[in-house]
Amino acid sequence: MYDEFVSKGATGITAPKVTSWGHTTGFFADPEGSIHSLFAVNPVTAENA
Repeated sequence: MYDEFVSKGATGITAPKVTSWGHTTGFFADPEGSIHSLFAVNPVTAENA
């Protein structure tokens, strides 16, 4: 989704990345300069608990 937004004119600020506490976050700005975030809570599994 992030790459699609950037390819359509948004300005990438921080590409989505998985944090150590299990969230994925990324930030971009729309053509008017407003900053938006992408956010997901990743499921906890035995492998990443």
